[in-house]
Amino acid sequence: MLSGGFDILIDHKEYDDYQKLTNQSVEVGRNLSISKTEENCLQVSFPSTMSVNFCEKKEMLSFVVTPADVYKNTTKGLLGTWNDDPDDDFKLPDGTVLSSSSKLREIHFGFGVKCNYIRTIYYSSWFSTAGKYFFKVNLE
Repeated sequence: MLSGGFDILIDHKEYDDYQKLTNQSVEVGRNLSISKTEENCLQVSFPSTMSVNFCEKKEMLSFVVTPADVYKNTTKGLLGTWNDDPDDDFKLPDGTVLSSSSKLREIHFGFGVKCNYIRTIYYSSWFSTAGKYFFKVNLE
């Protein structure tokens, strides 16, 4: 478990070697590389050249998804449409678009919560239990 309180699960098993990680990638699981980009951060890289950087600071979890160029114009939901047009990034499952100038509260409840069904290629799910955050990678 990281000092701030999130566990790392890979192939349904807890990963206990976070403290040993450096900025050099280590292969784990069957098709996954991980590294510690900075303290309390974990970068997960996939064979598709997509990566996700997770950071825990002040008991808050943030993550940045970096897809490969091949995914341009193919994303939707929480990743936006990634077509270089910020005006349609908040497209809802029903096809309506929330304005990119919306307030953060509107974006969270009017877009983020409604798009929580989206699962990104290769990562399976995020869930929170008892205040701890878990990252679960399904490589099956």
